[in-house]
Amino acid sequence: MTAYVISDSKVIDPDAYDSYRKIAGPSVEKYGGTYVARRGEVEVLEGEWAPGGVVMLQFPSMEKARA
Repeated sequence: MTAYVISDSKVIDPDAYDSYRKIAGPSVEKYGGTYVARRGEVEVLEGEWAPGGVVMLQFPSMEKARA
Protein backbone atom coordinates (compact mmCIF):
# COMPACT_ATOMS: atom_id res chain seq x y z
CA MET A 1 0.00 0.00 0.00
CA THR A 2 1.29 3.47 -0.87
CA ALA A 3 2.60 5.55 2.03
CA TYR A 4 3.07 9.30 2.26
CA VAL A 5 5.47 11.31 4.39
CA ILE A 6 4.56 14.96 4.96
CA SER A 7 6.92 17.37 6.65
CA ASP A 8 6.66 21.02 7.59
CA SER A 9 10.06 22.60 8.13
CA LYS A 10 11.67 25.97 8.66
CA VAL A 11 15.17 26.60 7.34
CA ILE A 12 17.26 28.33 10.01
CA ASP A 13 20.69 27.50 8.56
CA PRO A 14 20.77 27.87 4.76
CA ASP A 15 24.26 26.34 4.45
CA ALA A 16 23.28 23.22 6.37
CA TYR A 17 20.05 23.01 4.37
CA ASP A 18 22.00 23.06 1.10
CA SER A 19 24.12 20.16 2.36
CA TYR A 20 20.99 18.28 3.42
CA ARG A 21 19.30 18.81 0.04
CA LYS A 22 22.22 17.17 -1.74
CA ILE A 23 21.73 13.91 0.16
CA ALA A 24 17.95 13.97 0.66
CA GLY A 25 16.96 13.35 -2.97
CA PRO A 26 19.20 10.31 -3.47
CA SER A 27 18.06 8.90 -0.12
CA VAL A 28 14.39 9.25 -1.06
CA GLU A 29 15.04 7.61 -4.46
CA LYS A 30 17.03 4.77 -2.87
CA TYR A 31 13.87 3.59 -1.09
CA GLY A 32 11.53 4.05 -4.05
CA GLY A 33 10.22 7.43 -2.98
CA THR A 34 9.20 10.34 -5.14
CA TYR A 35 8.50 13.98 -4.38
CA VAL A 36 4.83 14.91 -4.72
CA ALA A 37 5.23 18.50 -3.48
CA ARG A 38 8.32 20.47 -2.51
CA ARG A 39 8.31 23.68 -0.48
CA GLY A 40 5.88 25.50 -2.76
CA GLU A 41 3.64 28.36 -1.81
CA VAL A 42 0.98 27.38 0.74
CA GLU A 43 -2.40 29.02 1.13
CA VAL A 44 -4.09 28.35 4.47
CA LEU A 45 -7.87 28.36 4.03
CA GLU A 46 -8.86 27.80 7.68
CA GLY A 47 -7.29 28.01 11.10
CA GLU A 48 -4.05 29.47 12.37
CA TRP A 49 -1.54 27.06 10.84
CA ALA A 50 1.53 28.92 9.55
CA PRO A 51 3.50 26.33 7.59
CA GLY A 52 7.15 26.78 6.74
CA GLY A 53 8.27 24.57 3.89
CA VAL A 54 5.91 21.68 3.26
CA VAL A 55 7.32 18.60 1.52
CA MET A 56 5.23 15.56 0.56
CA LEU A 57 6.88 12.27 -0.38
CA GLN A 58 5.27 9.12 -1.79
CA PHE A 59 6.69 5.64 -1.14
CA PRO A 60 5.52 2.24 -2.38
CA SER A 61 4.97 1.02 1.22
CA MET A 62 5.27 1.99 4.89
CA GLU A 63 8.31 -0.27 5.15
CA LYS A 64 10.09 1.67 2.41
CA ALA A 65 9.06 5.01 3.94
CA ARG A 66 10.40 3.98 7.34
CA ALA A 67 13.65 2.66 5.87
